[in-house]
Amino acid sequence: MIEALPNQIIHLHTRSRSLKLQKCGLPTTCTCDSLEVFDGLMRNSSMGKWCETELDIVSSGRFLKLIFTSNEDTSGGGFELEYLMLNRTKACPKVELSRTTGTISSFNYPAGFSGNIDCRWILNAPHEESAIHFVFQDFQLDTCDPRLPCLRCGSRVQAYETSLLSKIIAYQPWCRNDAPKLTFFHGSQLKLKFQTNFRTQGKGFVAKYRYVRKNLGCRGTGILKGSSGKLQGPDYPFGQIPEYFCAWQIKSPERNKIRISITYKSVEVDLPCFKHFMEIFDGPLPTNQSLSRICLNTVARDFISTGTDVYVMLWIESNLDETNRPMFSATYEEVKVPDSGGGLSTGTFKIYVVNTK
Repeated sequence: MIEALPNQIIHLHTRSRSLKLQKCGLPTTCTCDSLEVFDGLMRNSSMGKWCETELDIVSSGRFLKLIFTSNEDTSGGGFELEYLMLNRTKACPKVELSRTTGTISSFNYPAGFSGNIDCRWILNAPHEESAIHFVFQDFQLDTCDPRLPCLRCGSRVQAYETSLLSKIIAYQPWCRNDAPKLTFFHGSQLKLKFQTNFRTQGKGFVAKYRYVRKNLGCRGTGILKGSSGKLQGPDYPFGQIPEYFCAWQIKSPERNKIRISITYKSVEVDLPCFKHFMEIFDGPLPTNQSLSRICLNTVARDFISTGTDVYVMLWIESNLDETNRPMFSATYEEVKVPDSGGGLSTGTFKIYVVNTK
């Protein structure tokens, strides 16, 4: 039995690369010799049995119970374990919520995270008209089968944001090494959850965030409910506003589909759409399918939604000089098209579309 102090947890791992017990039976079982680890004092809290693989876990509470069993007919090399008492904030590095910029990282990054991690972070925007600029500088979780959804992988990160209407929006979880490098969270609060199962290990992740003001310098932002209208980016010259993050949600008042005509002009080519871009989503939220992210020189393109809502966002980073900042405008109108329509485009030239997953 290993007992930590109140408000502490236990990090337990093998000192060598793996246990050296006698293994027999099926490939996935430890029938002869085994070390069983319990996350607490209850009999039903077993994390599993180990006999020859690496053990690296963190308890969820202040107790770990170990049971070593050996078949009298077998012998093995034994094991040597090391444990360390940690404050709870060590396993889930704390974020200073009062800061306008900061860093979030997984436990023990970059040396590698442990199994049985359950970390949650909450970021509150300083005011309602804010968005969170979130960049994964490194993201390497366990090597899960690419055919499996992330919820079935051993480790994953998932984000939830709270909108101005107090609705919780869940993003698809990220796993393996497929998190987007740059993400914007549009709500007033972001909740980030990192979970691992008992046997998974990986390098982990590190991300930087900062708050940006929303809808400064753009025209007609917010929720648009007219049967037609116009979206307008910042005018040239740009003035004193250092950077622009603007968002429009278009809702059809007659429950029709929406045709939106985009014009985007830029002197600087930004690949892969990091410093400046506009993105259009086929639905009312930025979690809906992205129809296109555009950042090349000159684009004129039409889209037709598959439903009754479209979400559009524009990002122009602060370190672009005035002559390189793009110009953006769009018009929209309700249209009646067959149900098989949607996501169509016409009149395209010099377009670059990025897979945002």
